[in-house]
Amino acid sequence: TCQSHYESDNKLSREAPYDECLALYAAYEFPVDESHSEDADFIAEQLRFMSYMASLSNEAAGNDIEKHNHYILAQINFIDRHLQWLESFDTELRKYHEAERLYLPLSTYMLSFISADRYFLQGIA
Repeated sequence: TCQSHYESDNKLSREAPYDECLALYAAYEFPVDESHSEDADFIAEQLRFMSYMASLSNEAAGNDIEKHNHYILAQINFIDRHLQWLESFDTELRKYHEAERLYLPLSTYMLSFISADRYFLQGIA
């Protein structure tokens, strides 16, 4: 899996996961908004990409089953390569009392949602 900047020892963005995300975004013609501050490998952009891919697979479902399946598998691959860090991030947050009010519940929700989404996608792949 790709390591997110959220996990890297030096907490740097714009490393290999960033470049890979940009390549994927370009390959699927995902519109990247240069006017905001989120980097390609930040969680907000990654979730926005997953939403975009879900729309593509939904649009293709009635017309082109091969394309639909391709988008489904691409979503599974994206989760496996770019969102697996959520589990260790959630575990790390549990060490900090300050995180309990906002960040831990958000992290736990995201982890649960991504896990459920992957399970669903696997079931229709």
